[in-house]
Amino acid sequence: MQSELFERSNLEVEGRRFALQNSQLLRVALGADVLSVKGAMVAFQGQVRFDHERSGSVSKMLKKMVTSEDMPLMRVSGQGEVFFAHEAGYVYLVELAGDGISVNGRNLLAFDASLQWDINRVKGAG
Repeated sequence: MQSELFERSNLEVEGRRFALQNSQLLRVALGADVLSVKGAMVAFQGQVRFDHERSGSVSKMLKKMVTSEDMPLMRVSGQGEVFFAHEAGYVYLVELAGDGISVNGRNLLAFDASLQWDINRVKGAG
């Protein structure tokens, strides 16, 4: 059978937990839990569970209300692989080695659930 679908560039990427399947699709190999924006899951294979992730604390809930930064998250757990994308946007991997980063919630796709995160207002922004 001849088709571009079966070309080597379309095969699954192996070896890393977070990997770009292509420039617009993120592949995550599960083991430890992952937090993802709701609605970003495109496909999965294996025994995977999706649960609503609560704010985590009253202060985070209040910060969401005050800043209007509503980032509904889901906890993805189990064994297998999950593929994430959002509105055909390009995906970039950022590895944090003890560093921090500020990200607009609209630009977030998925991250390791063990990361510490919070909602903060950007100082000096008009």
